[in-house]
Amino acid sequence: MTTPTVPDTREATEAPSSDVPAPLVLIVDDESRIRALFRRWLVRAGYQVVEAGSGSEAIQQLMSNGVTIKLVVTDRNMPSGNGDDLIRAVQATWPGMPILCVTGYGDDMRTTVPILAKPVSGPVFMEAIERALAGAVSETAGAAASADSAPRRGSPPTT
Repeated sequence: MTTPTVPDTREATEAPSSDVPAPLVLIVDDESRIRALFRRWLVRAGYQVVEAGSGSEAIQQLMSNGVTIKLVVTDRNMPSGNGDDLIRAVQATWPGMPILCVTGYGDDMRTTVPILAKPVSGPVFMEAIERALAGAVSETAGAAASADSAPRRGSPPTT
């Protein structure tokens, strides 16, 4: 006989406690429901999350938390400053900061950051998060040569 399971209805707001601080991820999207979904997935996986509803809010969060933020996850198409501008600003001001773009408008995007197409599933999203953070660790450790030679989603084709 199996015991019925009860769904977990707790609000995901903080990462589970541990001795090692969880990486802090900045989610940038003008749609609050998308931010809430990404937050839920990240918190359940043990990450800390801060949010921004626009590129300018994201810059403010980075100015306040830039040292502790380990990854920026941004939408591309937002009414107040687009993701392309945010990506360029982050790369110029915080070189080496990993960035992941999650967008429904990526077909013509020319960028060096990985791109996920919306809609995206939780497992695919979390795999991209882990890859982005692992890439940052590799680059920090000086092992970026092999990672940089691999094509990234959304990168222009090389000829």
